[in-house]
Amino acid sequence: MIDTDMDAFTAEVTRLDCNSGVTGEVFAPTVVETDDRVVVTFAVAPSARLPVTCQGNALVPADVRLEAPIGDRVLVDGACEPGGGAESTGFCNRDGVRFRG
Repeated sequence: MIDTDMDAFTAEVTRLDCNSGVTGEVFAPTVVETDDRVVVTFAVAPSARLPVTCQGNALVPADVRLEAPIGDRVLVDGACEPGGGAESTGFCNRDGVRFRG
């Protein structure tokens, strides 16, 4: 749960592509903060397994630190931004907005 006074939170990250149910190593997020938005984008290590099956991948907790509390800004999943790789998936309902401050 995210609150307006938080400057850190834990996100749940999953791999978009198939990887036999394993999300893999989650890299530190890219965080872009503006006056009205916080965009957080995660990447995961490339798959080393071939061939792979396509059941879902597990959610992996990952810490996010902000420069300032979220306040009245919207928190956006960067993978849901145009060209972000997930924009056409069910993960991006509501334009990738995960919280409205």
